[in-house]
Amino acid sequence: MSLEWLSRFLGLVIITVFGVAVMVAAGNNWFSAGGAKSGDGDKQAAQLTASSVLVIPVSRQDIEINDRYSGLLEPLERYRLSFEIGGRIEKLGVNVDGQPLDDGDRIRKGQTIAVLDKRGMLARLEEAEALADQADKELERAVKLRQANARSVTEAEFIQRQTEFKVTQAKLKLAQKAVDDATLTAKIDGVISRRLVNMGESVAPQQLVLEVVRTDSVLLVVGVPESRITAVVDRLAEAKRQSLRPDSDQLPLGDTTFIARVTLVGKDLLGSPREPMIGAVRRVAQTADQTSGLFPVEVLLRNAGQRLRPGQIAIAELIVGRVNAYRIPITAAQFTDNRAFVFSVDGGEVPVLPPREGASYVAIRHELVPGEYFEQGKSLIVFDFPADNVVLRGQHRLVNERPVKVLTAESRDMSGDGGLIPVVRTSESDAP
Repeated sequence: MSLEWLSRFLGLVIITVFGVAVMVAAGNNWFSAGGAKSGDGDKQAAQLTASSVLVIPVSRQDIEINDRYSGLLEPLERYRLSFEIGGRIEKLGVNVDGQPLDDGDRIRKGQTIAVLDKRGMLARLEEAEALADQADKELERAVKLRQANARSVTEAEFIQRQTEFKVTQAKLKLAQKAVDDATLTAKIDGVISRRLVNMGESVAPQQLVLEVVRTDSVLLVVGVPESRITAVVDRLAEAKRQSLRPDSDQLPLGDTTFIARVTLVGKDLLGSPREPMIGAVRRVAQTADQTSGLFPVEVLLRNAGQRLRPGQIAIAELIVGRVNAYRIPITAAQFTDNRAFVFSVDGGEVPVLPPREGASYVAIRHELVPGEYFEQGKSLIVFDFPADNVVLRGQHRLVNERPVKVLTAESRDMSGDGGLIPVVRTSESDAP
């Protein structure tokens, strides 16, 4: 037992000594590596290499302030057609193909929609006509008798003849109206959205037969939150005031009309977005919707080609104002604690765009605090900016006054709200 215990003790001592040696060696390597890194960092800080950046020009310009909201297209007007009397539907109107009217068919003002069985009504009309004719003759006879001899017809009899004539005339008008009401006609040009009856069915008075919508113009109804509804109301009121000016016909359309750009969410067959349409804000609801808590705002759109259909989803950009400011792509900024940081390039006396060969350019860091800018779509709208360019790419590895190499680029507006998409013309290997 003593030899076995001694061998275990010696093994434990050897393992402990080996572990201590490894820890000492690792500690020396760590200190030496840390010293090397620190030295390298100081050397790099002293000699910063030029970083390649993509720079685009910016300038002060008039910029539209717009709010984006989505909503559904709705018909401009909706009509519910019904008979004023009850009866059995004898026939329905026909469409351009000669088929009975149905959902989706277009109708014209004055076109026959449906007809009730008139046989009983025509019989009552004939009866009313006969009674009215008899009462007319009796009254005419009484008048002649009184003219020949005033005592031949008493005053009471004459009044009774007059009353019978008026009553029969009233019944004749009612019978004629019943016959007229048995034919349901369209009051406007529109499209049938719902047909709720079939030929041969019986309907009660005021029972819904057809629903017709007017689609030569449509409404896009969007919901605006409480935080933005004041701006919308103020812009609509200003447009109305401008439209009442004596010289309103000489003012730009944007001054007298609350313009909204509307784009359908659905894409075309090739997957491309639809072309925007110009609409006008027509009305703002007085109260918020009880379900969503948003204020419904109606945008009027012309639909002469009947391409817009109620139920489609669209996005409206409501142009609520204009400012004179700088538009900077939001991808050019870095954000920390509600502050935005943007870099520009300074060349001293040498222009930055286009860059000059051999020129010395440095990056300048700009801090934007809330109140100096606001976000709109893919852009930052900056009220004042001290430079005529911004760094669009490569800004994430910059520090203030770091030397930079400016890459040339061609910029085009491809984002729909002024965002700049650069096309780089250089083959630099260190381009971002």
